[in-house]
Amino acid sequence: SLCDWSSDVCSSDLLSKEKLKRIGEFSKLRMLSLPGANIDDGVTKDWGDLSALLDVNLDDTKIGAATIGELSRIEPLRRLSLRRVVLDELSINGLVEMTNLSQLILAGVPVTPEQLQKLFRLPELESLDISGMPFDESFVDFVKQSKVKHLVIRQSDVEPSMLTKLLAAKPLLFVDIGPIPD
Repeated sequence: SLCDWSSDVCSSDLLSKEKLKRIGEFSKLRMLSLPGANIDDGVTKDWGDLSALLDVNLDDTKIGAATIGELSRIEPLRRLSLRRVVLDELSINGLVEMTNLSQLILAGVPVTPEQLQKLFRLPELESLDISGMPFDESFVDFVKQSKVKHLVIRQSDVEPSMLTKLLAAKPLLFVDIGPIPD
């Protein structure tokens, strides 16, 4: 057991790096959610074959290009959440290799317009959360040319004119801008 207590839930902050390395023992694991856990590339290199994963949440971790590279080899992976994870160019390139992803959550992740353009080209991507990112005119073209149907852009200071352009370019796009202040 990864946790030393009997419960259906095991909080990731109770897991040591040594226990986190043992996740690879669960080769049939379909969902992995460890936001805020003490995970980096040194931990994930010991995970081995997690080829059944469909959904991974590594929000607020210190993973890098090596972990992204390993995740990009998991064909069934459909949903990946990396809120507030610092990604370098190699990591972004690894994300671009995840051609079966349908949902990608990068809220609070600094991404350049060039990197964003690459991500919008993911062939199966339908839902993208890029909350907190600034936008420019090129963003409308990225959305228009993509398969994205659901876009989350909370806390992004998007002007109403930009929303109008987005919806004119892709009328069936669902845009989540979060609560509107009074």
